[in-house]
Amino acid sequence: MEAPEVPLDGLQEQLEEKAEESAHGHSGHKKAEPQWNRWIALSTALIAALAALGALLAGHTETEAMDCKMDANDTWTYFGTTSLKAHSITETQIVLQALGKAPDAGLESDLASYKEQKGKLQKKASEYTKASQLYLTAHTRYGYAVTMFQVAIALAAIAALTGRRRYWLISLGLGGVGILFACLGASCQSAIAVPVEEEDSTAVAHSGSLLPGLTSSASGP
Repeated sequence: MEAPEVPLDGLQEQLEEKAEESAHGHSGHKKAEPQWNRWIALSTALIAALAALGALLAGHTETEAMDCKMDANDTWTYFGTTSLKAHSITETQIVLQALGKAPDAGLESDLASYKEQKGKLQKKASEYTKASQLYLTAHTRYGYAVTMFQVAIALAAIAALTGRRRYWLISLGLGGVGILFACLGASCQSAIAVPVEEEDSTAVAHSGSLLPGLTSSASGP
């Protein structure tokens, strides 16, 4: 999904030209009209700045949502691998008992370690998933804000070209709605808590073998 674009090429120049023409005035124009057109140009410039900022934040939150989603997928994959290791150790211990051998203490220690890792990984994956969903929610709200700003800019241009004040008032109202959506997006973004990356020394130590300690156990009496 691409970030919302704000088509503003030439719009500000047209508004300024309109305000300049009104400033020179014609015989049928009211004196207050030039000042009104300048306010239209000013409000349009402010809304355009907010639209550009909203588009930037929409793109940023979309990127962060994708990153968190990939991190969640990677963490769930690691969770599955750890679960497989724990299951394999459990099966090995059952086989040892069936052969009349005592359970291997090293395997029991590894099994406890893997179970602890599974709990941490499940929690971290859930946090990544939640962060991704919140980033997407913020992205959607920023997108709504940019849409409102774009419509507001278009109505301001219509107001300047037609001389109808009500279009400008509607433009200001839509600009206010856009600001509301932007604030909702910022509020949602501020509530996001991304898990801190930590290196699991136990996982690194055991990463080279699916069943550490199995060889010594199998060769025992």
